[in-house]
Amino acid sequence: WEVGINQLVAGTGMFLLIWTNIDSFYAIIAKGEFFAAGKWAFFILGLTKLTDMAFSCNSEVIAYSKHFRMNLYFQLVMLVLVTSTNALLIPPYGLEGAALASLITYLAFNLLKFGFLYQRFRLSPFQWRMMLVITIAAGVGFLTTLWSLENKWLDIALRSVLVATLYGGTVLVSGISTQLNDLVAKSRKRFLG
Repeated sequence: WEVGINQLVAGTGMFLLIWTNIDSFYAIIAKGEFFAAGKWAFFILGLTKLTDMAFSCNSEVIAYSKHFRMNLYFQLVMLVLVTSTNALLIPPYGLEGAALASLITYLAFNLLKFGFLYQRFRLSPFQWRMMLVITIAAGVGFLTTLWSLENKWLDIALRSVLVATLYGGTVLVSGISTQLNDLVAKSRKRFLG
């Protein structure tokens, strides 16, 4: 299940870099105010992908087991869920409703697969390190809300360096991902001798 933690570390880092800079990004692009209307939809879709990453490779484990047909049933449930949640949430909430429908659908889909795997094989992709990733990301995200610069280009550069340094450094120092730490150690040895 190391794949799940690696996906979550990388996905959370990318999401954090984008989310902490999103207002400045909208301020510098043409028609930024138009795109800014989708800010919360982006946030919800980002959470959807992070949730999917946290559940790791449930579909693949099922696909390579003797219970591979269960994936078809789970896909059918997903089809019903996506159709019904979109029908319920888009009319009142628009773009955010579509994003919320995706989050609900993926969460339910992944919970079904997780429940099946846990019941059949006692497999769980969840580890305490995942909560640590979320806590670090929330802390770094909060720190970046404490200031803003007039020059949006400089703001993006500074926030990106801050996020990369604080998030990346804390993830490395805490040893959340052994594979990431090994990769950094090998790279350091290769390039620095």
